[in-house]
Amino acid sequence: MVLGYLCIGTHQIFEWWAISTKNVIIYKIGLFFSISAMYFNVSGSEYFLRRNLGSRYVLISLVLLIIHMATREMTFENAHFYVRGFSHFYWGALWMLLFLYWNGIHFFIRKKIPAQLRSLNSKLPFYALNISFLMSATYCYFFGLYRNIVGEKGIGNFCGGIASNFEIVFDAPSIWCVFASIQGIFIYLYAKQLQKVEGEFVNFKYEGEIPFKKILIISLIIWGAIFLTLPMFSGLSYKMILK
Repeated sequence: MVLGYLCIGTHQIFEWWAISTKNVIIYKIGLFFSISAMYFNVSGSEYFLRRNLGSRYVLISLVLLIIHMATREMTFENAHFYVRGFSHFYWGALWMLLFLYWNGIHFFIRKKIPAQLRSLNSKLPFYALNISFLMSATYCYFFGLYRNIVGEKGIGNFCGGIASNFEIVFDAPSIWCVFASIQGIFIYLYAKQLQKVEGEFVNFKYEGEIPFKKILIISLIIWGAIFLTLPMFSGLSYKMILK
């Protein structure tokens, strides 16, 4: 959890550096640091459950992503309190799929965890990342829907056009990283709670079944639903989204 949080923090540093230098290589390195958080989150869940959850496959997917990012042009610009990326859709798509898969694991085994550790299992993804995700998703979907309904008029023109000059596909990933800054305190609180049940946790190993296929299928369905509903919150065509 801590390493995952540090990866997201490092991404923010690289975003600032990329904006300052206008260097696309620095920008790409920052993106890789960000998505690497999911490798460490899955690895952290493996440690919690003492089970293999597929972190090596996550690592393979990250290697393929590096190849993809290294062989294509990527553009970005500074926007309000975040960085607007114009060509990071596939990076974001993999990020979201890994995020959904990781959450699915903890959701589908929650009732099979011993009672004294059940709460910690459910809290792990929230204290590591989900709280900031829910906050940023609320922000992005609200302003995305607002922009589609109101357009360039109304209160969105205040604060430098923070609402009217908003595009969820380009802006949401960096906004999430900004909101993720608050997760540090929750990781600390999680560690304190884990310390209270250290005796039970030391000898714990999850021996139950993990429905990997079910988790992956449902993750893909949710991912597909997010993609199909993007036009409701975005002013872009699918051609522009997939570029």
